Amino acid sequence: MQHFARIADGIVVERINLLDTMPETVLDSDGNPIVGPDGAFVQQNRPLTLTDVYPAEIAAAMRPCPAEVTQGWRVEGEAFLPPAGAPEPTLDEAKATLSAAVNVERDAIIASGYQHNFGATAGIRTLDTRTEADRINWIGLKSLADYMIADGQGATPIPIRDASNSTFTASATTVSAAMMSLLHWFSAVMAASWSLKDAIAAAEDDDALDAVDIDAGWPD
Repeated sequence: MQHFARIADGIVVERINLLDTMPETVLDSDGNPIVGPDGAFVQQNRPLTLTDVYPAEIAAAMRPCPAEVTQGWRVEGEAFLPPAGAPEPTLDEAKATLSAAVNVERDAIIASGYQHNFGATAGIRTLDTRTEADRINWIGLKSLADYMIADGQGATPIPIRDASNSTFTASATTVSAAMMSLLHWFSAVMAASWSLKDAIAAAEDDDALDAVDIDAGWPD
C-alpha cells in the first residue's frame, strides 16, 4: 500500500492510500490485446500511480508520506511533523491513532475490489467490494451458482458485472469458485486487520508500537 499526502501551504489537507499495482492487458506492437493459450487476454501488473486516479494538477500537490501522517500535519522540507504545539501523545493515544490507520488501510484494500482470473475470454476481472451491499450481492450470486450446479447446470453461463461496468459471462461452476475465493479474500483482509490491532494493543511501550508495521500482513 502506498501513502500520499495532499499538501496546501505546508499543511497536510488529505491523506490518500493507493494499492501498489494494478492489472493491465498486454498489447502487441499494433496495440491489440494479446491472447494467451487459454484464450484469455494476457494481463500483467504495473505500478499504480497517482495520475491513474487523480488529474495531474491534483497529483502534483501530493507526495509520499509515512502511514501515521494525518490531516493537519506540517511539512517542513522533506519532513512530516505533527501539528505545531501538539503535545506528545500518550501510549494509549498513539495506539488509538495507529489502530485507526489500520482501519483506513483495511477499508482502502476492500474498496479497491477483489481481482479474480475467470479464465477463458473473461480473464482477470476486478469485482466491487466497496459496500456491504456489494458483498451481499456476491453471496447471492454464489447461492444462485450453487443451485444451478446442484441442478446439473454447472456449465451454464451466468452474466457478471465487474468494477469497470463491463458485463461478461462465466459458467456456474466458475462463478461459485470465484465467489468462494472472494469470501476467503475478504475474511483474510479482516483477519489481517485484527492481527495488527492485537499487536498494537499488546505493545508495552513506544518502541514496541513503532515496531508494528501496518503495511505488512495483508493478503494480495
